[in-house]
Amino acid sequence: MGRIHLLPLFRICVAWILGIVFFDTTGRHLQWPIWAGATVCLLGLALGALVQKPAGHIVWKARVLFAFGFFFLVSGIHSHYSNPFNKPGHYIHLPHATKLEVVVEEWPAAYSAGSFKAKGRVRAVQVDGQWKAATGRVFLYFLGHGLPMGGQMLGCPLVVDAAQLALMKPASNPGQFDYAHLMRLEGIVHQVFLRPQGYVVDSVHREQNWRLGLQAWRHHLLENLLFLDGNTRGVAEALLLGYKENLDDYTRNAFSRTGTMHVLAVSGLHVGIVYMVLAWLLQFILGAHKYRLPKLAITLGVLWGYAFITGLPPSAQRAAFMFSLLAIGEQLDRPYNVYNALVLSAFVLLFIQPMLLYQLGFQLSYLAVLGIVAFQPTIQAWLSPPYAILRYAWGLVAVSIAAQITTFPLSIYHFHQFPIIFPLANLIAIPGAFAVLVFGMLLMAVSALGGQVLWLAQWMYQAILDFLTKGIDLLEGLPWASLQGLGMFHYELGLWYAIIICLTAAWLGRSKRVWYIGLALLVLGETGLTVKQVITYQPAEMVVFDVPRGSLYGIRSGSEAILLLDSHYQRDIAFQTQGWLARLHGRGKAYLGGQALELPGVAIRHSLIGMGHSVVCLVGHTWKKLPEAHWYIISSHGLAAPFHGLPSEALVFDASVDPKRILMAHPGLVHAHFVQRDGAWKAGFE
Repeated sequence: MGRIHLLPLFRICVAWILGIVFFDTTGRHLQWPIWAGATVCLLGLALGALVQKPAGHIVWKARVLFAFGFFFLVSGIHSHYSNPFNKPGHYIHLPHATKLEVVVEEWPAAYSAGSFKAKGRVRAVQVDGQWKAATGRVFLYFLGHGLPMGGQMLGCPLVVDAAQLALMKPASNPGQFDYAHLMRLEGIVHQVFLRPQGYVVDSVHREQNWRLGLQAWRHHLLENLLFLDGNTRGVAEALLLGYKENLDDYTRNAFSRTGTMHVLAVSGLHVGIVYMVLAWLLQFILGAHKYRLPKLAITLGVLWGYAFITGLPPSAQRAAFMFSLLAIGEQLDRPYNVYNALVLSAFVLLFIQPMLLYQLGFQLSYLAVLGIVAFQPTIQAWLSPPYAILRYAWGLVAVSIAAQITTFPLSIYHFHQFPIIFPLANLIAIPGAFAVLVFGMLLMAVSALGGQVLWLAQWMYQAILDFLTKGIDLLEGLPWASLQGLGMFHYELGLWYAIIICLTAAWLGRSKRVWYIGLALLVLGETGLTVKQVITYQPAEMVVFDVPRGSLYGIRSGSEAILLLDSHYQRDIAFQTQGWLARLHGRGKAYLGGQALELPGVAIRHSLIGMGHSVVCLVGHTWKKLPEAHWYIISSHGLAAPFHGLPSEALVFDASVDPKRILMAHPGLVHAHFVQRDGAWKAGFE
């Protein structure tokens, strides 16, 4: 454990992170006590500094305690005031606004399901006929096919009606990934759906700044990849420029299930390759020991320029910051400590954007690097192959294993799977990503030449991408490539990381006591989970899922589950159901109102479902008389059924039913459950 004492910022960074979490969860209404506590801690630090050396052990501990408390309390206050929603000029604090002026700040727009999506920044709002400066960000969905595909929209202000703002709907299905919550952490809570006649483009007052200039350059670079076919274009765009909107679901799943999704997110691998190529070029052109300051300035400019071009994701910010420290250390002949760089980068990024702490990309990026620097040297030493190619391959495997040690709980929690084949898949993905990046930079360099040189470069680039994507597809198709349907609750996630921290501390510090604490946590945690499952266990449950304008029901009995799906529904349901299936470890699919289905402990006959002592009636067609039941689940095909005399609390209208239409005709049904309005419906049965 001696390594931790070498990190000057370690305690400060821990205090800063804990303060952000505390204030966000429980401290929002304690601002004045927090201010008072921070003042007391600051006074304590000042008094401690007045003590003449040599200071006693108690004084030293008091200084550490006051410093920890000060940064703990200040981080909470800072995170509150840096939150964009708490700024008085944010458009959500101007509810009487009639129009918004939104600047398109991201391009190209992504085309999906008949619309183009882009991000916009609110610049001003109109209140009582007067325009006022405002802040905030929204999603823009341009409906129809009339949107220009060039960069003409980038930086252009759009005037839209405030009534077009639609709140992003949070996830309501059991275990579903909450995309709306993720976007809120990035400062976006509303989306605007724009038809061709629903907005006005002000191209005269188009904004121009360096960030928009980098976005325009990104658009130009993406145009150089239009020659690629199929899913290889999406892979190249993600690898080179961090643009993932053209990745199809099949490609995403293939990389995710093989544990190679990290190569499609701009991170240390990508920034490291850019740094390595740039360092070689600068040394070749300017020499090894000359022009140090110009070389440093060029290196920092290229690193951060690349990070901004790729959209500045958390992993790219972390990598650019750490490689910047490495470049500064090399030019100044100062030693580079990767632990100090990791902690310092985390502290600086969380100081600038405290809400980054909750972003999955930030968490996975730092956990992966921490696992690599902590475990990779030890794992690498397990084997010593005799040939260089084997040593290189084992090095890649060691890095992959080390990163998985610290990231697998978070991956299972969010993605419900574990890639068994990840060591073999990374032997293809990492060299393939290196080739795609290096040849991609060469392709960009020769794109202006044209002729046979450009044709040859494009042919080689297509071949490299085909090798990478087909290799990943081949491995993903193996029956044992990954474990699917895994589940983990939030308290299990915390327990696993507590165990990993204890076992890591025991491994690095060779402490048997910490080793025993980790094992005790594992035993106590599993015992507690087993007891909780016994206490809260319900033999059967039913879920009416919230899917876009469709009918989808899930039924569980014990550890087995089935899905009942409208046979006319054409959309993919994996996103809405994988969390529920993962936590129940059950699978299955059938059709609504079909033949009798078998599920232990559940009687399913036509449109009646018996679970325990309860009966659920699926109203999916016209009934002259409804049978007796405890619950009636009504789809759009059963709206003509005579359900109006039934208690509204017993009625559940699935996601295919528009609640506004029903409530206009039958206002007395306001207490019924509408999935489109109230989210997924779930009930347990004894």
